[in-house]
Amino acid sequence: MNSLDLRPTHAVVFGSLDSETERATTADAIRAAATRADRIGLRIDRECVGDQYPTLANRLRAEYDRGTADGGYEDYSTDEPANETVLRDLLEIETWHLPVCVGHVRLERDGAAFLLYNADHRQFDIDGDSAPDALEAIEAPFDDVSAGVLPKQTLCEWERDGTTYELSPPSFCVGSTCFGLGSLAGVTIDDAAATIRLRWDVSRPSNRALSMLVGVIERLGPSRPTVLRFDSRETFEAASAGFETVRAALAAGDPSN
Repeated sequence: MNSLDLRPTHAVVFGSLDSETERATTADAIRAAATRADRIGLRIDRECVGDQYPTLANRLRAEYDRGTADGGYEDYSTDEPANETVLRDLLEIETWHLPVCVGHVRLERDGAAFLLYNADHRQFDIDGDSAPDALEAIEAPFDDVSAGVLPKQTLCEWERDGTTYELSPPSFCVGSTCFGLGSLAGVTIDDAAATIRLRWDVSRPSNRALSMLVGVIERLGPSRPTVLRFDSRETFEAASAGFETVRAALAAGDPSN
């Protein structure tokens, strides 16, 4: 099996975390899972790590086996996950460098990948079927922050007024448009009215140009749904259970949720 042929059962969804907390908890989770692996794989931006962190680059070359190169990236691996200090130090480099320097982190057991982390896309996928002990280890670091491990499957799906709705972590899709659950800032379930109200984080990037671009995209695209209504009690209860699962995962460390 290709080591990137991961069949994820769960995904980590990051809520309203500051970058330092996200970096630290992610590093803790990956390091905890690495103790259950028999192989660590890294894809590294050669120039970024070499120029910004030359000492770390030298340690990487000394302790890991160098594999293939793809453009500006190089692949490294080690069959000694117990010695994961290089991995730890890579995951704890400056926040703005991390998505650039580290293409991905991959953990394997018995020749198959069970974890893939891509900082640039905030992608953190786990195969809990092949490594249930690693899945359990990953959950603990996120207990007290606004992030959590969610099943990567459809939690609920329904149709109303010709529009389909699907809650499938890490996204909530309305028709053909999907919204990342990491921006979901609050869920209010009104049992009497059979409605669900959603509150979204509307903060923008601090970079002015990027903030303007996000604003244009938001104006052109469909708006995030804030009130969900249902045609049946059964559908409402299924959706309530699904959103309660998401809320529980993201609520820690965020009392407003």
